[in-house]
Amino acid sequence: MDESQQRRRLLIVTIAAVSLWGLLLAFGSYLGIDRQTPSRDAWRFAIMAACSGAFVGGWLLALWVRARRQRRK
Repeated sequence: MDESQQRRRLLIVTIAAVSLWGLLLAFGSYLGIDRQTPSRDAWRFAIMAACSGAFVGGWLLALWVRARRQRRK
């Protein structure tokens, strides 16, 4: 396996891990485990999932723009 394939695999694993972490945070906020927050609030899940998705989406967009600029050179 060459260096390019290793980098791509590492990037995919990292993005998947960040996405799963975001879903885990969203699910935890949905459950509301502590006694001070009401449990089963779908809005908290939606907000956390949207923020995590926006972060990963922005990251992928930045990588796409970078790759596109490098191809032009």
